[in-house]
Amino acid sequence: MDHRNLDGLIDGLDGEMSSFFGDSKKDWRSIWDRIKEIGAAFKETRYPTRDEKDRAWSRFQSVVEHVRVTIGIRDLYEILSGVHHPLISSWSCILFGI
Repeated sequence: MDHRNLDGLIDGLDGEMSSFFGDSKKDWRSIWDRIKEIGAAFKETRYPTRDEKDRAWSRFQSVVEHVRVTIGIRDLYEILSGVHHPLISSWSCILFGI
């Protein structure tokens, strides 16, 4: 794979993660598949310099960390929503007669 194509894959993944909030139905399996694909592509892709490859790898790892943190936040939100939903519902009934 040409290094510019690999950079484009990283850019695409980064752009998709930047638009995460508001999209609760994100296909995480396909995102992890793309992460694996990009990681494997690094083994076969030559960059003009070692420094360029290192910078691309660092940027890719930053995007992967963003994915991990985002999934963690989503999971925490789902746990807290599930725990507090019955409490909120019961208070709504009491306070507002709902």
